[in-house]
Amino acid sequence: MEQEGLDGIVLIQPESIVYGTGALPGSAAGWRRAGAVFVIVPADAREALTAIVGDFYAEEFRAASGIDDIVTFPVWVDLIDISDVANGQLKQRLSAARPPEQVHPRPANFDRRQTFALLAEALARRGLSTARLGTEHAFLPVADQACFHQAGPDVRWSDASRLVSRLRMIKTADEIERLKLAAQSAEAGTMAAIAHIRPGCTADELFSVFRTASAQRAAELGYNGPVLPNGAITIGPGATGKGRPAERGDVIRLDLGCVVDGYTSDCARTAVLGEPNPDQRAIYDPAQRLRDRLGTPPSRRPFARGPRDGDEGHACSRL
Repeated sequence: MEQEGLDGIVLIQPESIVYGTGALPGSAAGWRRAGAVFVIVPADAREALTAIVGDFYAEEFRAASGIDDIVTFPVWVDLIDISDVANGQLKQRLSAARPPEQVHPRPANFDRRQTFALLAEALARRGLSTARLGTEHAFLPVADQACFHQAGPDVRWSDASRLVSRLRMIKTADEIERLKLAAQSAEAGTMAAIAHIRPGCTADELFSVFRTASAQRAAELGYNGPVLPNGAITIGPGATGKGRPAERGDVIRLDLGCVVDGYTSDCARTAVLGEPNPDQRAIYDPAQRLRDRLGTPPSRRPFARGPRDGDEGHACSRL
């Protein structure tokens, strides 16, 4: 932030908030609109973070993030604690815990006017109402952009998307484990789908095999949570849609991945049903030779000549 000349960052993208705080931002963020959650990150590492989250998620967010300065706003979920009201029927206990005069209507999801007003108050309280702050323009919907200028008319807003993206490239050990698990699951599922290729098989059948095998591999590796398969399989001429039932000589394109706790893998394979024809060989063979060459461990000499990052893509584009 110091290099970018920023006094702080206001995180708004759900994934960035999970990365930056370790806490889930709540279901309101599922609408993917600015205002569902904010995290104010001052440039001075000695300064505490401030989070603005829905009231239903506040305590869970506090426990997971360790952030003490949390401002809440109402979401559609209501919660009444009757643990201190021991006597009476349920209706009487609910009324005693929250008298009718304290009952207020709740929004369908959240009120952006309210959440941005809370952002303005938090910036003023933190001495940042005239600061230079970055936020995530790469996520920010156009319809919500004016809200930032209304909430902080004297703030010098700028785009911190690239900075946040660079920070998110730094992975913790737990994140690396999730990515490895997603990759290992997708690889197992893809190999199972390839083994199932036969005349008459369809893309849906192959994807079903991929789904089952990838989840099974994740379970074998000790993961008990959901594994979400994604991607596409296309059979035959054309590179879009599902294609037709497989015939001998068809190219089958498998572009698949798995999502584990929000972390996605990407695994691509291309197969031919039966013997490849000369044109298919002419494309595959040089690409495979190049991959074999690039698969050789690089020299440790910093100025050694040899394959560089990106050479594979450049060479394949010339095929």
